Amino acid sequence: MNLKKALFGLLFFAAASAQAAEPFTGLYRSGGVDSVSKLMLLDNQKFCFALSAGNLDMLTGGTWQVSGRNGDNIELQLTEQKLPLSDVVILANPEVGADTLADAEAQTGSRRILFLTPPALENALGDMNALIAFGRTAEAPETFKQIYDPAAGTSMYARIAIPEHARYIFVGSRVTNKLYRFNIGNSRYAKLNPNPQAGRASLDGQLTFNLSTGELEQYGQPEKVAPANQQAAWQQCEPKAEAVTSVRGNARTLLNAETVQALQPHLRPRQNLAP
Repeated sequence: MNLKKALFGLLFFAAASAQAAEPFTGLYRSGGVDSVSKLMLLDNQKFCFALSAGNLDMLTGGTWQVSGRNGDNIELQLTEQKLPLSDVVILANPEVGADTLADAEAQTGSRRILFLTPPALENALGDMNALIAFGRTAEAPETFKQIYDPAAGTSMYARIAIPEHARYIFVGSRVTNKLYRFNIGNSRYAKLNPNPQAGRASLDGQLTFNLSTGELEQYGQPEKVAPANQQAAWQQCEPKAEAVTSVRGNARTLLNAETVQALQPHLRPRQNLAP
């Protein structure tokens, strides 16, 4: 489903309904020309949140509960339902300019290439000595090597040759003991990128609803939403894990980690970890 359609689809969920169990449940809108956000507090103690701001689109959800009451003020605690996501993702068969490809092939001596940005990966993985390996099968190989050599200076862009036989790329961090596996199939090119969803700050927080004014801070008064439309909203905004973990042929595909394993069992003393 197109995310922008889902975001703005929430605009149409507001409809008259029976009085909700709580006065603060309903649909709230906030923003202006450059940024629009919508918060829906559902009767079943769940919430949906949609944001469109420039190039940023977000659609997520979670739960709410009343955390306190002080006179006319009702304190609400919102807790986002966050999924365990990998720190990095891979874009298989990305669009790359002819000049860039020619330069990368000459640099690596390979017609299969992994493109990456070391500083961004260092930040995402929390490890300046991240490891990489390639494999023909899903079984983690015995030999890893450093993605880049910090002592030699960190280049803004890097290219690594993908072995002809490789169908899997493994990325690991000794700092976090995480190992990520990606099934790239026969992809000729791939890009290793930080996962922006994994690094995003949680939406957990508190809001105050005033019974006298009937307003929620930062949002104003709610529009009541029919039960059927509440259910439809939750089906859209309930956090879901991305299902794409492999690619076939030359399809341009965003891959999430197929599995998340512990790295340490695969680091044997006989390994060569030289850059």
